[in-house]
Amino acid sequence: MWDEINKHRIFLMHKFFQVFPTANLDANEDAAIRLKEIDEILEFGRQILAHAFHGALAAFSVEPTKFHECLAFVVDHRKKAKAAE
Repeated sequence: MWDEINKHRIFLMHKFFQVFPTANLDANEDAAIRLKEIDEILEFGRQILAHAFHGALAAFSVEPTKFHECLAFVVDHRKKAKAAE
């Protein structure tokens, strides 16, 4: 499932407007179908991540604000480590 989500994310970010030019986007049924499929897959991925997030909160008995602070620390630490490379 993650591979499918990532494949559609890459298509949407890098190729969508090359395949479906904006000038013809409104009348393009194929573009509408593709966007609907991407929306459904991304929504499913969002639901999985939300479920995992709430499960982590419950499993570790952590308040959401503390969990967000921890995640922000990890992100900041990884950015600093990457910049140091």
